[in-house]
Amino acid sequence: MPGAGVIYLIGPSRGAFSSSTLVGDTLIVANSLCYGAYIAISRPLAERYNALTVITWIFIVGCVATVPAGAISASHVDLSRITFGVWLAIIYIILLPTVGAYYLNA
Repeated sequence: MPGAGVIYLIGPSRGAFSSSTLVGDTLIVANSLCYGAYIAISRPLAERYNALTVITWIFIVGCVATVPAGAISASHVDLSRITFGVWLAIIYIILLPTVGAYYLNA
């Protein structure tokens, strides 16, 4: 049951389906559909091609939507206020789970 963790974290009594949460609920459903499509499309590709090649193309396609949105958001961030610990966490997230997982399994 994929939603069990979320229900546990927010508490079953705090969940609500109303018009005030419609946008967020719709984004969650869209995310689930996109992830399902990603899994369905990437599996045959991963069987046919090298894992590093597949993930590289997935990241390139994903960048088409995320880079413009991220650039707009990043333009409102004061980079001087980001602590060294946060920069280390960003580097960790990029290197270990992202690059490391596919580089070591390629």
